[in-house]
Amino acid sequence: MNIYFSNFLVSNSPGNAGATSPLHLPNAFMKPISLVALTLQNALSILLLRYVRTTAGTRFINSTAVINSEIQKTILSILLVINEERNVIGAFKLIYNKIICQPYDTFKTGLPALLYTLQNNLLFVAISNLDAATFQVDFY
Repeated sequence: MNIYFSNFLVSNSPGNAGATSPLHLPNAFMKPISLVALTLQNALSILLLRYVRTTAGTRFINSTAVINSEIQKTILSILLVINEERNVIGAFKLIYNKIICQPYDTFKTGLPALLYTLQNNLLFVAISNLDAATFQVDFY
């Protein structure tokens, strides 16, 4: 019979009475690290976006920033698929088979992606017209 205590496994077997061994120590810290990282990313992105939208000078177009971020995510996704497949040709064959050869599934995921892009454009409008604290409370 094994009993789990936070990061250690205590075995009640006769040969290992009272012995403890660490259970994947890096995994034990992933939840709090992820929570802190996502919290900082969420708060800092709003503050930075608010700062950029309220400074004097030439402004960038909202849709340009949104499309640029979508292009960056697409490139990163392709690189991750290449890394997972360990082969560039195999990765592009997989992408072709999943996107081109299955148009109904592509449509089912593409429509929410377009709505997400619209939402990001509206977030730029909102952050331009609200202070950061009000935006953070109202939209998240």
